[in-house]
Amino acid sequence: MDNNYIFLAATSLTQIYFIYRKYRKRNNICLNESYSPAAGSDEESALAIKTAENARKEGNVAKIIRLIHFNDVYNIEEGNREPVGGAARFVGLLNKLRSTGLPPLVFFSGDGFNPSTMSTATRGKQMVPVLNECKVHTAVLGNHDFDFGLVQLKKLMEGCHFPWLLSNVYTKQDKKIPLAGGLVKRLCCWEGRLIGIIGLVEEEWLATLSCVNTDDLDYRDFVVEGKRLSKELKKQGAELVIALTHMRLPNDITLAKEVEDIDIILAGHDHHYEIKKIEPYGTLILKSGTDFRQLTDANIIFNDDGSIEVTTKRYDVTAKVEPDEKTGKIVDSYFKVLEKKMKKIVGEVNIDLECRFSKIRTEETNVGNWICDIVKEETKADIIMINSGTLRADCIVPAGPYTIKDLISLLPMPDPLAIIELKGIDVMLALENSVSKYPRLEGRFSQVSGVAFEYNPNKKEGSRVVQGSVLVNGEAIDMKKIYSVCTKEYLLKGKDGYTMFLNRKILVEAENICPLPTMVRNYFKKIEVLNKLNREHFGNKYKVRNTATTMLHHSVKRAARVLNKWATEVHAVSIKPKVEGRIIRSI
Repeated sequence: MDNNYIFLAATSLTQIYFIYRKYRKRNNICLNESYSPAAGSDEESALAIKTAENARKEGNVAKIIRLIHFNDVYNIEEGNREPVGGAARFVGLLNKLRSTGLPPLVFFSGDGFNPSTMSTATRGKQMVPVLNECKVHTAVLGNHDFDFGLVQLKKLMEGCHFPWLLSNVYTKQDKKIPLAGGLVKRLCCWEGRLIGIIGLVEEEWLATLSCVNTDDLDYRDFVVEGKRLSKELKKQGAELVIALTHMRLPNDITLAKEVEDIDIILAGHDHHYEIKKIEPYGTLILKSGTDFRQLTDANIIFNDDGSIEVTTKRYDVTAKVEPDEKTGKIVDSYFKVLEKKMKKIVGEVNIDLECRFSKIRTEETNVGNWICDIVKEETKADIIMINSGTLRADCIVPAGPYTIKDLISLLPMPDPLAIIELKGIDVMLALENSVSKYPRLEGRFSQVSGVAFEYNPNKKEGSRVVQGSVLVNGEAIDMKKIYSVCTKEYLLKGKDGYTMFLNRKILVEAENICPLPTMVRNYFKKIEVLNKLNREHFGNKYKVRNTATTMLHHSVKRAARVLNKWATEVHAVSIKPKVEGRIIRSI
């Protein structure tokens, strides 16, 4: 054969090979049997449909498939109270469940990268290897996953071995790819069954994202998109459509009531455990607790008539669960150095602090009063309003030594504060916004200082604050008077519904006020100094002179010590905040 022809043929084959390699890389295609197309792609859907067809031909279609669900995980270390949770024990439980019964698909309903003590230091990096050890199949993005900005979120998502959905939020610049590069939907084949998956979120928490201007977003109603996407998946042959959601329960209920083609809702955002069946379609909503403390193990039974049944089992991650060794090493690598610093005691609290979300997001609490009073003392503003989403401990902090870990668990983010001018009428609007979503556990519910009011939750939103009940520093509010209001800089952007704070005159900028966690830390220091001065002054108030009898001298000396101790304790400054009737809910 002519050498020229051989050269041309070889050149053409080489070009074809490199073109193919480029195409394969772009589309994640390979020739072998382990071919795994990009999640959410048309290729993945096509492969799922083909695999399901083959399974039906071969009679390899499962009567029952298994799902495992969890949501809203923040702390990778275990707690002190049962269920202790912790990532290592959680993965240990997952591995144990995998070793028995049917192989499960694991789903996560968002909020993992923040807030936590660890995330404050790592910007969420510690959660990536932990979630990978959970072998998550698909997740939906939660609001706190955006806390460190879009650039950091995308880096964290890239490190995950599973895809993230966000089916109903886009940017106005790109209406084809969801915010942060999330996926719209997935169609997968599992045990011969076609499974459709979508991820839906509520509009309310978009207003809390500090990294995104809501004016730049294209939000699409979760019911409208739920109907459209579930119908598309059913048309493609999906036998089960799963909605992963990060919404409050009332919105999940609305979704279940209005979208027939969604078969099960695996939900997040709320932190309690609840299984709820919603008519008219019998849709099951699963809320699986929080913080690696609970999970739900569900069996989906496919009946011959095309209907499905769901059975569920709750698991609590207790100290009896054997931890996974590999995950334990991951936790240790991130936590060991930080733990030493976190154990430092910054002060003493003399009463249990009520920090549970179920309380702090629905009513006045002693910890809310304490924090707001610290801010009032420091800033001298007329009114303090701190949205309860700021306070993140979600537990009762027992009386006793208060550590840096306790402080950062309560206030994991810097939370800069600012002071603005606000007319009385706008203060009223702010209070209305605070209670507008009750009984939802919304972070917009404010803890306050310098203001007291009553509200009626049975009234419609915007008309709940009882007329004549609002007092500012003990006096009836004047609608025309201008008050100084200290709040988070975050809320000045109109976040959490506080649009009445937008474009107000700033009296003191955030850079001139120390951040909230620092303010609390400084408060402990002041208490320490005051009590030291008290000890120096009162510790030697009762002195003992020489007496003739040694026995009498010792008795008097003992009595003096008791008196000095009593005087010191009487004058000691203690941290014992209480509920004072600042926020009264009408019954």
